[in-house]
Amino acid sequence: RGPAVAGRRVMTSSSAESPATPPIQRDEERGRVPLSEVMLAMDVVDMLRHERALVEQELREDERRVAFIARVREIYESQGIEVSDEVVAEGVDALLEDRFRYEPPKRTFAVRLAEVYVERVLWAKRAAIAVVLLVVVGLAYWIPHRIQLSRAIAGFEYRWGELEDRADDLRQRSSMLSRAIQSAAAIEGPAIAASLLADAGRRLGTAGAALESIEESLTHAPDANEYPERREALDALVSQHESEFELVLVDLAAVDRGLESLRSLRDLGSDIEQATTPLASVAIDEDEQRVVDGLRAAALAAVDAGDREAASGHIDRLRQQVGQIVGAYRDRARIDAELVHLAGRIDAMSTDADTTAELTELRTTARDRLANGDLAGAEDTAARLTELLDLLELEYELRIVTDARSGVWRYDPSRKGARNHYIIVEAFGRHGNALRLSIENEETGKAERVRKFGVRVPESVYERIKADKLDNGIIDARIFGHKRRGSRVVDYEFEVAGGMITRW
Repeated sequence: RGPAVAGRRVMTSSSAESPATPPIQRDEERGRVPLSEVMLAMDVVDMLRHERALVEQELREDERRVAFIARVREIYESQGIEVSDEVVAEGVDALLEDRFRYEPPKRTFAVRLAEVYVERVLWAKRAAIAVVLLVVVGLAYWIPHRIQLSRAIAGFEYRWGELEDRADDLRQRSSMLSRAIQSAAAIEGPAIAASLLADAGRRLGTAGAALESIEESLTHAPDANEYPERREALDALVSQHESEFELVLVDLAAVDRGLESLRSLRDLGSDIEQATTPLASVAIDEDEQRVVDGLRAAALAAVDAGDREAASGHIDRLRQQVGQIVGAYRDRARIDAELVHLAGRIDAMSTDADTTAELTELRTTARDRLANGDLAGAEDTAARLTELLDLLELEYELRIVTDARSGVWRYDPSRKGARNHYIIVEAFGRHGNALRLSIENEETGKAERVRKFGVRVPESVYERIKADKLDNGIIDARIFGHKRRGSRVVDYEFEVAGGMITRW
């Protein structure tokens, strides 16, 4: 009842100036009703509309109409507004007749246009927002879609370009193989060479025909801009060319293998000749020559048959045999030269008759073994002869050691409680230089090259030398023995008991 009360408050000030509100009377002469009466009637209708439940209840019986009108007047009078019965009755009638009720017009096209025109600013904003949203949505879809299409087109162009580049590479490779076949045909090779070259030429022809067909198709490149609409067909075309390339590669690889096999066989032929080259400067006997010829013939036969594995095996055995022959020849020459040198040393040696006879016998034995092909026996005899000559040529003096222990004793393990006595000596050459001698240690049975060693002597010799050193700290008779050139033994100045040691 907010609007009715507001209306009533406005009319209160005006009613205070007039003693009473006259009933609604139509001005027949003017054809209109006074504004104050109309507004008052409208206010009554407004109040009745808000009290519609009361109206519906009170207007069910006509006999109570008067009492209702009086009640409405009391409501207005309680608010300080005087309302006549005619105004209340007019308001009740107007409520029943919906006289002051607003009924919106029908939603015709004209009415809608009028509403849009009235709210044209709002509709303009809405339209602008809608346009912006449409543009944004359109761009959000169109730009990625366009980028995707561009990438797809670029990808197709790249793949097609790769096909063209691959075709060029295969064409160059095919040309190179063709020249290689021509070059191989001009060179003499094994018996199987003609068959290998014929097969390689046939496979190369097949590859060339397939490559020409692919190149012809590649010259009619499809429009890349049509790729989005013809994606499936163009992808299938690219895949077809790639499969055709793989077949061409298979043929070219077969040609490569054939040429490589031919080169390998020719290399094996060269290996056969190289394997026998070292024999050119070697004198071999008939048996050795027969073995070499047999291995060479077997290797050449395997090469002619195209059996590289068998040819390699024969070549390895041929190399091994030639190596043995050449090695034996070189060893024979080395041993022979060594024997010549040893003969010169023997001739320059002055020794006793027994030693001279032994040297002569060793030299003769070495020569006989060398002539019979017993290289190991000849070399062993030459080593023994060298060792004997080294011993005969050796010349030194044995001196008793003075700056350290000059003698030691050990318990003899073969005789309980017995002792072995040793004098420690060292060897010096003709020029006073200390020498290392090969000495066999009687305790270990092993030979060692040492500068100082102990010579076993009788206890009496040991005590005499000991007393000499204890007398004044110096051994007066320091020379223990001499080894002269041409002699195999040492001439000792003291009595010795045999046996030596290298560690104490």
